[in-house]
Amino acid sequence: MNSPRPQRKSRPSHARALTQEALIADEENVLRDQKRRTVFKHVFDSPFQFEWPALSTEDNEEILQALCRLLTSVGEHRQGQCERRKEDVAHKIIARKQSRAAILAAAVKPATQEVPQTLDELEAAMKKKKKRKGMSGGAIEAPEVLPKPLLNPPIDTGIEALAPLQDIVLGINKVTRILEDSCTTAQTFTASQLRLVFLCSGDVPVSHLYAHIPTLTYLAGDNVLLCPFAKGAEAALATALGIKRLTILGIKNDTPRFDDLCALVASRISPPNIPWLQRPSNTNSGTTKSIARSATYYPLRIKTVKTSAPITQRKNGRTPKHQHAQRQNATTGPIGNSKGLISTKDRDNAGG
Repeated sequence: MNSPRPQRKSRPSHARALTQEALIADEENVLRDQKRRTVFKHVFDSPFQFEWPALSTEDNEEILQALCRLLTSVGEHRQGQCERRKEDVAHKIIARKQSRAAILAAAVKPATQEVPQTLDELEAAMKKKKKRKGMSGGAIEAPEVLPKPLLNPPIDTGIEALAPLQDIVLGINKVTRILEDSCTTAQTFTASQLRLVFLCSGDVPVSHLYAHIPTLTYLAGDNVLLCPFAKGAEAALATALGIKRLTILGIKNDTPRFDDLCALVASRISPPNIPWLQRPSNTNSGTTKSIARSATYYPLRIKTVKTSAPITQRKNGRTPKHQHAQRQNATTGPIGNSKGLISTKDRDNAGG
């Protein structure tokens, strides 16, 4: 009797293909349940598209780690402040509870007291009572609260740890405002302008939020670099800075702390280039004519959009596709009349 053959393991590529086919089948089933069908529409796309600089995985990781090392002191200082603040609040709560408990214990009188039996015991009890009244002044004295001990006292005030914040700009609104000012003003070197912009484009699902950054970076000057990060950079930068999230980060001019990082980025990527735009500094007529002479046409771009359309069905139970085919068959050998077009078969029957 022949032994059963061992089953062959499916290849990973074949498994991925099956998974893709299953996803497509599920999508078709969902559309069929919704009485819709898949439609591919072709539309004209703009030829003026910015080509983002491509960073390899190694370069992306190297630049990201170098940037995080320069910003780690900020996150550590903020984390230490948060921990000290929590310890202070916990110490205040414990001291408040102890004070209330001591006041309540002093206000409650003992239920049973020993009654002095002899004259000596009575005199001793009176002396203790007078002594207690003299010390308390006739009122209940709250227990003394000891000064709060310093838990993990800070070594410095955090000026050195927070120094990188003076050289960077955080947030898409602030970076956009500075780039706009650089585009409208004269192309001169100022410390408030930016020389490098880091964008976590891989972590932002909607590209419309940062689609204006390449254009503004190009118009700001040829010495401004734009470095897009892959997915996962937002969490790393947010942890280094001690904040929840970060989409974009700009580095100002005249910041020696980031000179090595800027040199590293400049060796990996080139400044953004948008040849169909003219920088504000080049406004003379000669430059405009030279640009017009060197202008080139860009090829046509067609974008395919996958969407869905409703499945329409007429009263006779046929879809518009079948009706279109029937209409084409009916127009073979047509003869015009007042009512419309008839086929040759109907013409012969009418003639007979």
